[in-house]
Amino acid sequence: MLEARDTLRESSLAPEAPVFDAAMMADAELAYSYLEQAEMNATGLALTVRKQINGKSFNNSEITMWDVGSLILGLLAAVELELAPADRIYRRIRKIMASLPVIQDGDAAYPPTLINVRDASIERRGFDACDFARLTSAVTRAAQHTALADACSQLIGKWQIAGLMQGGVLNNILKTRIQSSYQSHCAHYQTRVLPALGQSETRSPYREAFVGETVADRTVSLLYAVDKIGILPTEPLLLEYVELGPSAECAVLTDVFLGAMKYHFDQTGQLLAPSETPIDTSPWFVYQGFDLGHETRWNVSYRKGREVVFEPVASSPYGIFSTKAAYLWYAVRPCRHTRKMLDMAQEHARIDGFGMSSGLFLDGYTQMKNHADLNTNGIVLQALAHLKRRTR
Repeated sequence: MLEARDTLRESSLAPEAPVFDAAMMADAELAYSYLEQAEMNATGLALTVRKQINGKSFNNSEITMWDVGSLILGLLAAVELELAPADRIYRRIRKIMASLPVIQDGDAAYPPTLINVRDASIERRGFDACDFARLTSAVTRAAQHTALADACSQLIGKWQIAGLMQGGVLNNILKTRIQSSYQSHCAHYQTRVLPALGQSETRSPYREAFVGETVADRTVSLLYAVDKIGILPTEPLLLEYVELGPSAECAVLTDVFLGAMKYHFDQTGQLLAPSETPIDTSPWFVYQGFDLGHETRWNVSYRKGREVVFEPVASSPYGIFSTKAAYLWYAVRPCRHTRKMLDMAQEHARIDGFGMSSGLFLDGYTQMKNHADLNTNGIVLQALAHLKRRTR
């Protein structure tokens, strides 16, 4: 990745003073309108994907704990951005927390993999360690607000995850087996979040690889670890900046990622903003990002039946410019190149009266029309609140 390192020296990647202007405030208002329109009165939760075709609505009413975390964090950002009365938002967050079910499994107690937003009934049993980390990040951040402290304490008090830890790693509970979450890009994020629940002895593949006498040695070792895990997306890499502040490992990977995106732009003219994204056509959900394990550095991965397909982002019909990724990159690393990313999203991803589109198809940067999702709009709000905070 010498190309990425050298590219970082270009003037277009030189840090610039962050800007938060009226257009960004309008984006925040639009993103918040998604959270309001998608709200379920009984639970405070929100529809995770909304699409309109010929005046008819098609909505996804199943929600993961990752999306619950994004909803809570988006609502907290809305308080910071003064998009609605704080008391009203706090009431909704308390309702969300009170509605979340807990599975009792021997000595362990944990939120399920998937629930219904309308009544919080369990749609899929099991436990997802990465999604739980996202929810934990949201709840512990919410606990810093006096009006939410009791609700957060009550929810955390229901969880008992010590029995799910093995050798410093939080296990996933799947239908038929237990699976370690260590070999994932979320494991490092977990090590930043779980100490808030008393789990301080946690393991991270990033941290354990980031060793050596020089920065170059540490970086190469870290990149080998990333290669072993697989495609590196924008999330949760940049979410660590917004929610927790960057670790040394996160900062190095962000440098390489940004340099590699700019190198791809220089070579192809294609502006990337990769992350995990729901899309408005089969296969409905794609993973994309920085892929050290394949000859092509930028790939999209998706399921086709039982097969997992990898395709170059540049030529795949499912290559997506992720709206949330564009806002995160500018919020975390403002420079001329990330401003181009933000400008692309602002120009093409707005759906008036509906929310921010999940993304743009890289072939022509055409919008996923009338297709928006909770995670995108929650993270856009997070990014904009972070950006506004940096300009103060």
